This record gives sequence, C-alpha cells and structure tokens, in this order.
Amino acid sequence: MNPISYFTIAVFLGGLFFFLVQKFFPTAMDFQFTQMTSDKSDPSQQMGLEFGKKFQDITVEYQSLFYLAMLPFLSLISRVVFYNKKQFNLSEHFVINMYAYTQMSILVNILYIASIWNSQWIYYLSMSNVITLVLYFSYVYKKAFQLSFKQILLKLLLFLVIFGILFLGIIICAVIYLAFFTDTFKNLKDAQAMLY
Repeated sequence: MNPISYFTIAVFLGGLFFFLVQKFFPTAMDFQFTQMTSDKSDPSQQMGLEFGKKFQDITVEYQSLFYLAMLPFLSLISRVVFYNKKQFNLSEHFVINMYAYTQMSILVNILYIASIWNSQWIYYLSMSNVITLVLYFSYVYKKAFQLSFKQILLKLLLFLVIFGILFLGIIICAVIYLAFFTDTFKNLKDAQAMLY
C-alpha cells in the first residue's frame, strides 16, 4: 500500500474518533480534569483548567493536521540523527516516518475508539502513547539501519535532544505569540489582581 493511502486510513480513524467524542461521548477525554483538585475560588487555577481543556479540544479536533505537521519534523530530525548513514535520503526518511507514524496512529486510534466509553482508559492510553511511539520508532530504525542496541540507544538520545530543543523553541514562540498578540497574560494579571 502506498504511504498516502495508508496515512489516509489513520486520518479517517482520527476523524472517526473525534466524531464519536463530539456526538456521543463528550466527556470521554475529561478524566485528567476530574482528577485535578482545584480551588474554585482561585481564578488562575480555573483559567489553567480551562486552557488545558481548550488545548485538548483543539488537538483532538485538528488531529489530522497535527499528524501531517509532525511528519516533516520527524523526517528532518531522523535525517540529522542518521547523518552518518547515507543509505536513505530525506525523502526516504519521510516515507519511513510516514509508515511508522501511520502504523502507530492507526493502532492508537483503534484503541481509543475501543475504549471511548471509559475516559480513564483513554487517559492511560494517551500517557503510554509517547513511550510506545518512541519504542516503535526505535524498532523501525534498528531494522532499517541494522543497528546494535547500543547504537540505537545513542541515536535515540540524540533524537530526544534535538526534538527537545525544537520543542523548546516552539514553546518559546508560542509564549511570545501569547504575550504580544493575544490578551492571555492580561487575563492572568487580572486574575492575580482579583486575588490580592
């Protein structure tokens, strides 16, 4: 199966999960918010919970766009990590990442759909998703490049460092955007002023 068709299956399952959550199980993703103890009189905690819920809703709604946006980053990072392995060029890294990411997305979305009635299971699945993704990508690259356990561990550490730096850069850009182009921090100052 070509990678685009395979990716379309993952996007369809992500869309199906979103549709089911929106129409039939609106509290399916709320487990972590029900477990947080918050002081109802503290506006900053309320704002933090609302922001977390809104962020989660956006990521679920635009899940397919996030799938698509992650692929170039993963491909570029994997090409940098495997700079000394010249057997695959950047476009081949893109195809490897597309297949691996799609495989994991299909698996995760099927598990989400199967456990949609239990928000606690979805929460634990989402928490274990990152670890499973890292292990699966490590397996894929170990097989693709015939790496030893030590080599894949070193490449994984390098990947995590590069990904962490990129992630930190994205967070800094988001904070700058929120600070200068929205009223988010103004609302936070107003909430703090109400406390004192």
